[in-house]
Amino acid sequence: MNDILPAPVVSSLTWVWALAFSVPPAEWLQLLYLVEAALILGLTILPEKVKGYLLAYGARASKTERTKGEEEDQDDWFAKLIRLVTSWGQIPHSWFGGFYAVSVAGSVFWLVQYLVDGSVLHFLTSWQVAASGPGMEPGQVVLLWSMMFLQGYRRLLESYLLVKPGSKSTMWIVHWLVGHVYYIMLSLTVWIEGSGKILDTVIATLVYLFAATSQFQCHRHLAGLKKYSLPTSGAFRFLMCPHYFFECLLYLAMAVAGAPKGALCNRTLLCSVLFAGCNLGVTAGVTGKWYKEKFGADTVKRWNMIPLVY
Repeated sequence: MNDILPAPVVSSLTWVWALAFSVPPAEWLQLLYLVEAALILGLTILPEKVKGYLLAYGARASKTERTKGEEEDQDDWFAKLIRLVTSWGQIPHSWFGGFYAVSVAGSVFWLVQYLVDGSVLHFLTSWQVAASGPGMEPGQVVLLWSMMFLQGYRRLLESYLLVKPGSKSTMWIVHWLVGHVYYIMLSLTVWIEGSGKILDTVIATLVYLFAATSQFQCHRHLAGLKKYSLPTSGAFRFLMCPHYFFECLLYLAMAVAGAPKGALCNRTLLCSVLFAGCNLGVTAGVTGKWYKEKFGADTVKRWNMIPLVY
């Protein structure tokens, strides 16, 4: 490389390479989660029309052709541009299940890497150990891997067993891609800080089981509703999107269960909770607005996602 590139360029590349590998993989994941969360929150300051084109999908994006045409005629140039961009790459909302197929595949991939002492796992664990401090105990890694596998497998089954056939709702392919990237990162997140606290994990495990069971009940209730009707059973009496709340609670329990020695929680998993909370929180806001427009504000007096907070 010295014969091809000038010495200053080689020196700069060497410095960047050394700097990148001085930061452990767990901290790179934390940074990515925080950047993604900031981008999601940044979208909320955009005009309502633009925000709707970027964030709404499925039932929340459904309008009659007449209403849709009238609103589009009132769009300014920026809203028209965003509408044009988001009209490209619309895919069936039923592809949502692909997120959880990726989640399960990621869990299985890292299990196989562990069993055969794979080169990818060996490279990442060596990098993490060399650049970081205390990590999780082996038992915590097994627990978190099991939690993540069960969550992905359960959601995969729900996506195909509880979904209503014949739905024509769509979502933008960017949402689909972001979801896949998130679950790929999450399959790595659950074990990366265990590369090197014995914490009482009973409470965290019970919270995880409670959240997983409650989320399943929410999804089963939604699957049993008539198309685009108002959910009113269980936690839906108090929250617009309780299934989103339980999703975040579930990952928060995993963050506590996977806390390294001397730490209250696993920072990398906590960053994933922050991203999921921002992403699902914005979607819950869009859902709440849609419920109020469709069923009336007096009928829908509930928190969007977090009891007593939001």
